Amino acid sequence: MRTIIKNATIFKPNCSTEKLNILIEDNIIKELSSNEISVPAQEYDLSGYTLMPGFINTHVHIFDFFDGFNEDNLKKWLNAGFTYLRDQGVLSKHNAEDVVLWKNRINKIGVCSKISVCGNFISTPNGYGGIKPLGVSSEFEAREAVKKQIDQGVDHIKTTLDEGYDSYTASLDLLSENILYAICDEAHKNKKKVSAHVNRADKLEILVNAGIDEAAHTCFDEISEELLDKMIRNNVHMTPTLSIYGEITANWGAPFIYTAMSNVKRFVDKGGIIGFGNDHIEKKKIWAPIGMPYMEIELLRKAGLTMEQILSSLTYGGAKILGNEKVGKIEKGCIADLVGVKGNPIEFPYLLTDIQFVMKDGMVVKNY
Repeated sequence: MRTIIKNATIFKPNCSTEKLNILIEDNIIKELSSNEISVPAQEYDLSGYTLMPGFINTHVHIFDFFDGFNEDNLKKWLNAGFTYLRDQGVLSKHNAEDVVLWKNRINKIGVCSKISVCGNFISTPNGYGGIKPLGVSSEFEAREAVKKQIDQGVDHIKTTLDEGYDSYTASLDLLSENILYAICDEAHKNKKKVSAHVNRADKLEILVNAGIDEAAHTCFDEISEELLDKMIRNNVHMTPTLSIYGEITANWGAPFIYTAMSNVKRFVDKGGIIGFGNDHIEKKKIWAPIGMPYMEIELLRKAGLTMEQILSSLTYGGAKILGNEKVGKIEKGCIADLVGVKGNPIEFPYLLTDIQFVMKDGMVVKNY
């Protein structure tokens, strides 16, 4: 099947825009041209639209106990422009095998967001990670836990180093540095990336030294300039999830959000790559809606990021965290995951709450 998209203003990875025509064959972008493309095809004229790569939310929990395994939610996320969701670790009673089976079925359904999964947290036997983390006490057990998750079909490995900031997490045990290294080393041997739940700078430094690929949150205390530089040298990315810190500050008065925003701004200013995610666990109107988490955009803007940088986190940054070079860009050879809005979301960010065109894997699923 051939599709031509005409006259769209394309958002590019370097944060520039260009008016182009696009030829798509099946699910692949075959050609981009400033000239008319003259082949038999289904045509869509997107004059006046800004066309972006499909959005990627790199931190949600869609297998959780509140509303897990909900196919209708995935349809809503896709309609909001999220062609990819990355589940950041199973917090409920389910195991990696359960979520991989559901992921494989969902990824064949055209009207749902695609899913990437981390499986269960690898933690201590009395550690952070929901109801059923994989508890390990030695380097051997850590390596076996990584291999077990990979054999079950996970896309990424999730670990944790959280000493807690409330009564629930304050007494949990922490993984040792040698065990964290074993987790990262075994995952990398099997070509899998490691994401880590972390919220304090001293713990982040331990995780970066152990070899993680991504911090699943920014920290609520100050990350040093030296550690930010080390993260960039070591190619460690970050999904800030400012929404959770904003919610804590708004509801309970703990001033976590201000240092968290500063950490993100300084990381991006140094050239660090961030994804876009809001740690969705259950639906909350402001902090965790099903669809576009606009509060996350507002907090990133309040931190000092430009809309170009935020759009990059929604697209290119997310693709880098997924380790998928075929998404997050509108380039020849990439998968045709595309979203469009009427107007310019760089000038008017709220347009991102009203996505009017969605293409997933070359199939138009929304066209207002």
